[in-house]
Amino acid sequence: GRDNDIFFAFTGTGLGFWLFYKGFKALRLKRTIEAIATSKAQSIAMGMAEVAGTARALHTIQDPVYGQPCVYYLLEVEEERGSGKNRRWVTVYKLNSSSLPFAVADETGAVPVFAEGADLHCDKDIDETLSVGGLLPIFSSDPNGPVPKFLKSIGHSSGRYRVTANFLHEGETVYVLGYA
Repeated sequence: GRDNDIFFAFTGTGLGFWLFYKGFKALRLKRTIEAIATSKAQSIAMGMAEVAGTARALHTIQDPVYGQPCVYYLLEVEEERGSGKNRRWVTVYKLNSSSLPFAVADETGAVPVFAEGADLHCDKDIDETLSVGGLLPIFSSDPNGPVPKFLKSIGHSSGRYRVTANFLHEGETVYVLGYA
């Protein structure tokens, strides 16, 4: 009835404002990237800069799921809570290696990268939703695989989880936009 129409009108308006905001934020980032020329590692200028090259390790680290060497990782575990209309995803675990810098190297040299608070834009190495424990565990991969084992190792052995992670490996091509 009328109450539903009002609800949908307010919801649509709110969603419209949110999408408008997200669109302008993405456009601002796109224009910033386009306005800054890619610098060589040897001649990087102070201030906002963009460098491109290959990732190089400055520290020996391993990703927390597979135990493989990498130069940087970012991992998030969310748990589904509530039911019906009150269902939502809540972040229950976050881990990254941003306290350990890595380098971006090109033919002129290398620049250290401190990724604290970085906004990473790449394909996810892990993007998995799975249920563990309970009567009907549902896995999008092997129930004894690395992702379920990792969840159990951090104390999450029962529930529905969404695990997303990025691992940057030595030698991968990287574009970094930040302050030098």
